[in-house]
Amino acid sequence: MDLYYPGLDALPTLHEDIIDTDTPHLETERLKRDLAAMLAMDATAARSIHSQPPRRTAILSDETTAGAIKLQSWWRQRAAQQQLATLMLEKFEADEARRRMREQRLVEDTLQLLDRLALQTHLTNEAYLAKCRKNHQNR
Repeated sequence: MDLYYPGLDALPTLHEDIIDTDTPHLETERLKRDLAAMLAMDATAARSIHSQPPRRTAILSDETTAGAIKLQSWWRQRAAQQQLATLMLEKFEADEARRRMREQRLVEDTLQLLDRLALQTHLTNEAYLAKCRKNHQNR
């Protein structure tokens, strides 16, 4: 099962043709390239490198390779989970901000309605009192 995580680069996988390559030949070619580069930079450094015996590199076993691939898979999964958690947190914060703004608008509208009701009640009371005063003066 091959999982795809958007935004994450795919890492190269090991193929049989890469594993079956001629390792000593590649080491010899690499050593020749290194020596040519060293000769271009400093002849004494190149001589000291050339006088050392060639080192053998360890050939990885299938078990080690499988373990490395599994570890890489776990690391990618963890990175994808962190990215998903970040995206979900951002979405949650945006939703919460919208919800708070909607609640704030409802509170402001309610306060405005209460102010209008208080003003209407005050004006009604003033109109009634003015009518009562006028009636009282006419008696």
